[in-house]
Amino acid sequence: MSIASQIQLNACTAAGIFKRIGSRKPSVQSNDPKYLSYPASVPLTNFISGYVSHRTLHTDPSKPHCALRRQRGDSGVAGTPTTFVSSFSALRFDTVGEKPCVSGVVPFGGNLQHLCVESWLDHIMGAIEKVIDNKEDRLPAEVKELLHSLATRWEDVADSNALQVNRLKGAMTNQVFQIKWPTKTNEASRKVLVRIYGEGVEVFFDRNDEIRTFEYMSKHGQGPRLLGRFPNGRIEEFIRARTLSASDFHDPDISSLIAIKLKEFHDLDMPGPKNVCLWDRLRNWFTAAKRLATAEEAKAFQLDAIREEISLLEKELSAPHQRIGFCHNDLQYGNIMIDEEKSITIIDYEYASYNPIAYDIANHFCEMAADYHTDTPHVLDFSKYPGLQERQRFVQTYLNSSGNLHSDMEVERLVQDVEKYTLASHLVWGLWGIISEHVNEIDFDYMEYARQRLEQYGLSKPSLMCF
Repeated sequence: MSIASQIQLNACTAAGIFKRIGSRKPSVQSNDPKYLSYPASVPLTNFISGYVSHRTLHTDPSKPHCALRRQRGDSGVAGTPTTFVSSFSALRFDTVGEKPCVSGVVPFGGNLQHLCVESWLDHIMGAIEKVIDNKEDRLPAEVKELLHSLATRWEDVADSNALQVNRLKGAMTNQVFQIKWPTKTNEASRKVLVRIYGEGVEVFFDRNDEIRTFEYMSKHGQGPRLLGRFPNGRIEEFIRARTLSASDFHDPDISSLIAIKLKEFHDLDMPGPKNVCLWDRLRNWFTAAKRLATAEEAKAFQLDAIREEISLLEKELSAPHQRIGFCHNDLQYGNIMIDEEKSITIIDYEYASYNPIAYDIANHFCEMAADYHTDTPHVLDFSKYPGLQERQRFVQTYLNSSGNLHSDMEVERLVQDVEKYTLASHLVWGLWGIISEHVNEIDFDYMEYARQRLEQYGLSKPSLMCF
């Protein structure tokens, strides 16, 4: 039996690769007074201030920090077949469990012909890919055989052996390659993504759970299609759409599209247990952070105090009225894609699990403080956290998107719950930063990122909690 025949191959899906889209749009920054603007010193800020004196322990002048971190994003309307159009002027770049790392925004729009689009996309790729033309030796033999099997099933591919291999920059836990073949029409080439799983990420999520989620989403029309699998990776549909930018989050129209799509995501009936994951994840990440951090880091961040904060938060925030849904848990702008039809797609599900939906919305709001496409991608600006009216508008759109109108009281209660869950979001990604400093080789200032998230926890807690 050949290697290809041993590998799971979704041939039917592969044959229909050009049959999908997803949607979404940009936003305007609010001038409302912003949350988390408390100048007074409060409990749990001292574990941040102590860290400043140890800053030199975590910086390396020989490694300039680039715009790198977790990224996600792709999800169309489940069960709604759609068709690609020839006027896309942007494309998707994503990595598993990471933030975007490309320093630049890809424009979107226009009426380009197929050939122009292809040339334009290839030109743009130069800014965000490390091109490895025809370097097939970078791929395992079993992957090349699987790719050849896929290409032979597409009648428009001119030569199934004439594949071009481009490694995409920005992947922080995986190696991601764009594979393309010339077509007989000399118009848009056939493209797929090859994702080779990285090592060391098991501290954050279970790869088998992530694969099962991806396969489920693929089968139900959410996200990119699964075209094939091999022992340490997979082949995915290449989606001609763009990931959002930081500024898109503040566009009211795009924000509404996100709210509607997120409600749809939360309503997914995923197989398996539907238990809340948040608190176990926090405790597991706390244990990992304690194990990996140096004695000086543990002291500077006062990790022992964080253990108690997790217990207090769980007790305070767990309430019977809260709705549990299937949550993305990492809804930053790089994990959301939009196509020319304004269809939104949510991608990258490695952190996805059942959780209070208020937590997922809170995490999304916190991500509005980030811009991972700057010279200092680790720096957060919490003045960009959405104002009250912006938050109310998002929650109201979210609740009403299913067709049932909700009262002002219901909207206000969810808005309040969301605000409280921002505390959990700060702890989650604060611990993530501490752990990542020790398990990730990417040039990103994880410790400074962690410091900012935990600082915001200390600053905002007095106004949100009564304990």
